[in-house]
Amino acid sequence: MKVFISRADGATPADLCEALDGELVTMVAVPCSDPQCGSHGAMVGVGSGRFTTCFTVADRDITFTQYVAAVRDGVLRQTGAVATADDLDEAELLSFALRHVQMARGFRPGELLRRVHSQVAPRRRLAA
Repeated sequence: MKVFISRADGATPADLCEALDGELVTMVAVPCSDPQCGSHGAMVGVGSGRFTTCFTVADRDITFTQYVAAVRDGVLRQTGAVATADDLDEAELLSFALRHVQMARGFRPGELLRRVHSQVAPRRRLAA
């Protein structure tokens, strides 16, 4: 299944690459209220909870059920002590995970991507 992963290779000096290289990433489920926060233009590692603006798609040997479980853990990590698994709306969580999988299907593995608001787009290299 195609999923978004962090990718340090290809990062520019303007990129924020705190997520672990190769870890699953999603858009931030609970954005920060501070517009200067990196959560508005970055993806977040589901394992590390760290931000990255450098990511790609990879074909991973993972089922949708396993992916949803990883995303659930990541969302809980993002909320810290504020939420528990019982607090999550399962329908919203499934929709969030499905949206990411559907977006990832539209890109080639290894293609450098960027987040544009609530969408993902290929990075464009500037002509020299």
